[in-house]
Amino acid sequence: MKLLALSFLLVLAAQDEKITLKFNPRKGDKLTKTQKMELQLKLSVDAGGQTQEVEFEQRGTTKRLSEFAEVEGGKVTRLLVDCIEDFDEKKEPPNMEWTRTDNAMHGRKFTLSMKDGKLVREGVEGLKEKELKKLNLDHMDAKLFPDKAIAVGDTWEVKGEALEDFLATSEEIKDMTLKAKLTAIKEIDKRRCALIDATLEMKGKAENDIGFSGKMDVEIVVWIERGYVLRSKGKGKMTIKGDNDQFSMTGEGPITIESTVKVE
Repeated sequence: MKLLALSFLLVLAAQDEKITLKFNPRKGDKLTKTQKMELQLKLSVDAGGQTQEVEFEQRGTTKRLSEFAEVEGGKVTRLLVDCIEDFDEKKEPPNMEWTRTDNAMHGRKFTLSMKDGKLVREGVEGLKEKELKKLNLDHMDAKLFPDKAIAVGDTWEVKGEALEDFLATSEEIKDMTLKAKLTAIKEIDKRRCALIDATLEMKGKAENDIGFSGKMDVEIVVWIERGYVLRSKGKGKMTIKGDNDQFSMTGEGPITIESTVKVE
């Protein structure tokens, strides 16, 4: 009975424990992040008085190796980036065959560093401003973390650009909110991790004034010691609705976003 009571007290103590999620990089750490997105839509398009049912699919893949070459005062001051993969694929009418488009960073390598208090980017020739903005020394995962210590059961909210960076979303998404909750603290692969459940809501406008909105349930695993997001997985639904001079459109379908990080 005493052993049972002790075990119960230890469980309660673990639930009351407060942790601080903070980006804490180590020089020489190499993080390989692979992220995949899949979207399927069934659409109803009304044009010229005729209604047609169509299907559309999109998937994207990014794989990036980031090496923390120099770290000072808890911040990365020199970063080596290898964009191993960065491409999108679409399947749409009329042929409904997958077509691939390599994005601007696909297959390229960059060096980012601080010199005289300014960010210097090497290897970025030919990139547009929107791509350059994604190349910086701010670690995107850290933008998800609350600004105070939390215990199991505590909640917080993240909005705006922090989510755009973390999810590597398109420019069309203008409004995003993540409501998160710390659900557990446990050891995974010999690393003490924070388990977070979250709900992501987003909306925006695509081409031809087509509006869209989405809601996803997201599971996130954070290595507490380093503040690295090791896994995140989101699953939900997108809704499409639009109306212009040429046509009107409505539709919906499932969307998934999943990323994994290997630390060396």
